[in-house]
Amino acid sequence: MNEVQIQVLIDRCIKYFRDNCYTENRISKYRSLWRTGIVRYMSEHDIELYSSSVGSDFTATCHFGGTVRHQEREKIRSVQALDDMLTLGFIRKRCFTPVHHALYGEIGQEMEKLIAHLSNLRRSQSTIKDYRLYLSEFLAYLDASGVSKMHEIADIHILSFVSSHPTNKVNIVSALRVLFRFWKEEHIVNGRFDDLFETYKLH
Repeated sequence: MNEVQIQVLIDRCIKYFRDNCYTENRISKYRSLWRTGIVRYMSEHDIELYSSSVGSDFTATCHFGGTVRHQEREKIRSVQALDDMLTLGFIRKRCFTPVHHALYGEIGQEMEKLIAHLSNLRRSQSTIKDYRLYLSEFLAYLDASGVSKMHEIADIHILSFVSSHPTNKVNIVSALRVLFRFWKEEHIVNGRFDDLFETYKLH
């Protein structure tokens, strides 16, 4: 099996990036992804040598509720760069197929109204894509909690969903705040969630 010290492999990747005119900003981004991703994972599991199987084990942890968030997708890309350098000696450029996150059922239909509203406001495609991702994850969480009707959504579902996210809490709370404010304005829900969002503090 092809194995190497992780820092040695990272140094090889950085040299390749510089030789191929990657910006220092992009290289810094990769450094951060490696540090908070694969390096931390290997340290927590007392693994000294990197191999493709170690990278595969790590990327298997980069999902939430069956979906992969942007930050985790970036970490997977950083591991693919390591694998390329390890096995090929160079790093391939990749094209990623965008994932469509379906909003299904009664609650999903009401979420789609917000997506349409954001489109009408001419929000950027990246912003709308982020909203769709967060809403689809919230919908999947509600589904797993046995909630399929609008009137069944309670404060505890929102709080539990947010607390279950290791990252992106600020963005998720922001998206949910916009969703429930929109629903209130459209008379889809009453004001029963106002106090929750007014008093909620990120921990």
